[in-house]
Amino acid sequence: MTDAQLRHAIFTVSGRLIDIVGQWLMNCFDGRPVNDERFKWAMPTTVHAHVQLGFASANDSACLTAKGLELAASAAALGPIRDVAETFARLSWLLEPADDRARLSRAYGLMHHAISQEVSLTDAMKRSANRLNRTPDPVWDRYASNAGRKQDRLAAIAAEDGVGIEKLPATTDLFELYLHEEGGYPLFSTLSGAASHPGASRPFMFYANPAKGMAVDYDFQGMHAMRAYWLSRSLRLHIALCRLVAPELSWPEGWAVVLDDLARRLEPLAAEADRRVMTPFNDKIKDFMESAPE
Repeated sequence: MTDAQLRHAIFTVSGRLIDIVGQWLMNCFDGRPVNDERFKWAMPTTVHAHVQLGFASANDSACLTAKGLELAASAAALGPIRDVAETFARLSWLLEPADDRARLSRAYGLMHHAISQEVSLTDAMKRSANRLNRTPDPVWDRYASNAGRKQDRLAAIAAEDGVGIEKLPATTDLFELYLHEEGGYPLFSTLSGAASHPGASRPFMFYANPAKGMAVDYDFQGMHAMRAYWLSRSLRLHIALCRLVAPELSWPEGWAVVLDDLARRLEPLAAEADRRVMTPFNDKIKDFMESAPE
């Protein structure tokens, strides 16, 4: 099997998953309100809503990765992969407890984290204006006040329900806890540095060519093995995320059989992509380490 054939075979599995899950996902939006009627802002508060909306967004990211890597070699595909990985880690934390009250406490923790990000945005906008010796736009005071009301209302709702608001752990900890088999903290570091931010690490992670002494080799239409490798990483995460959310989203009976079949088709292809990409990469890194001056 050529590199191009390997990449296409993995894309075929990915395309099948995208087609099936797309139908299941649309059926999940069955008219139930996304947010608690006690919380007037359009933000998810319930466990179901966090899972539903979180998966919908991550599923879109997985689709972008698959479609992008099918068309061309592009390091831009690493960004959506990170979104799938972090969504899996967050929803794993949310759904880990079997107790509904513990899950609700974590759902409120996700909400509190989201509101805190709004507060951070307000602070950033004010600092930016101050640095430019400008008076901050009054809209940001109103925005901050609104975020404060959200936090107060969320606390009141949690008190009504008799649960606490459990703090969302650091993303590094979530990767270690729930993505250990996929790389844990090194995976977080790789995808955070190379996927989330522009810079030298992104092209190196994607375009470095061991056959050319690890020189950056921009081959936009080729690099089929590298595309196969990252597509397989994304697809593994996508399947794992589907397994995680399926019970909460009430997918059709037999969903596990479908996912198991796709995973069986993927694994030998993913293993081969890993061998073709990581073996020469690791060998070259080892050579560098052994030949480097002390």
